Amino acid sequence: MKHDWTKPLSAAAAACALAACTTAPKAFEPVPNNQKNVMTVEWRTLPTDWENLAARESEKWNFNFRPYGQESADMLWSDPNAIRSVMKGTVDDKIKPTAIYAAADERELAVLVFAAMQEGAVTNGLAKGDAIPEYSGECFFLPGDADNPQILNWQPFGPTSKPGMDYALSWMKWDRDNRDLIGAMTLDARRVPSGVVMKIAVPWVALYDHLPFLQGKKDAFWRFGLMRWDTGVTWGGVVHQQLSPGYLRFELSDAEKRQLMKSVLMTCWKRYLDVRGKTEINPGKVSGRGDAYRNRTLEANPHSYMNVNEDWGFRDAWLMQAIQERNALGKGIAEFDQMSWDEQVAFYNKATRILYNFKIDLDDAGGKYHKALLMKR
Repeated sequence: MKHDWTKPLSAAAAACALAACTTAPKAFEPVPNNQKNVMTVEWRTLPTDWENLAARESEKWNFNFRPYGQESADMLWSDPNAIRSVMKGTVDDKIKPTAIYAAADERELAVLVFAAMQEGAVTNGLAKGDAIPEYSGECFFLPGDADNPQILNWQPFGPTSKPGMDYALSWMKWDRDNRDLIGAMTLDARRVPSGVVMKIAVPWVALYDHLPFLQGKKDAFWRFGLMRWDTGVTWGGVVHQQLSPGYLRFELSDAEKRQLMKSVLMTCWKRYLDVRGKTEINPGKVSGRGDAYRNRTLEANPHSYMNVNEDWGFRDAWLMQAIQERNALGKGIAEFDQMSWDEQVAFYNKATRILYNFKIDLDDAGGKYHKALLMKR
């Protein structure tokens, strides 16, 4: 995988095909104001002490934040000397740099945000009985680039260094195509001598149908906006403007793509088994159809059932067949590594959708079944 960590993308290219990128700047070199920020996501599993990566691997971090709402920005915000000072633990009173770094493995996408704080602010605040300074931001992910015509759920959230969220917004109903990305994320924040490092981790299973390579493009770009409110800077344009944020670039090898798909398939399989095994759903939790007298009484007095596995009509009409269909997918997951690339993609698209959404499919099928019964009477 290539590691051109701070390579800029022109605004025109981003709006068209995201194909024309300028020469990668040297480490810490600011991106011109007329170009979008681009961060290439590194394929790796983060170490347990990920908060120290800003100091240990500072050349991989993107410091190209600018004062919010300004067309032109003072280059001191990403001045190499100021950044090196911060990495050594010294923070200027006026310049508190912010940086991001992105990594992914087969389980999740992780974005790290380094927010420099004024030197001695924490210890001085404690000594004076004052509040400890906190990082406060606003962030959003949008899978796909600005050329993607698909309507995606807009889910901005405000991460803080407590850690946690000041707020989380979502505008669309949860269904097969829109999931609670914010609820699936995990946040963590750790303090370092020169500030705080926030980790935003997004599990791939929550975006199983938006994996970076499923659109067939060589390089995949995701929109990523991040505003740091406690210092008033932004990495990706004006807040809430979906065409103005920076981009995360994914350059995955074939082996990494297969590894990612296999991991998501296994997670979807476990999710299906968890639903199938519930007492109110698992057919094995209800034995026998009862005695003849009881069944005749039930047939003469139609009623609804508390649990779907008790409704023998629905079991015969949908439940048993649906479980058998999904159980059969286990063999395909077991043989996934032996499939060709085209076979893997086709199987992945089919299996993830019905495994992940088993509960939604079950609820929809049950509703349609009982509506049909009511309409017959």
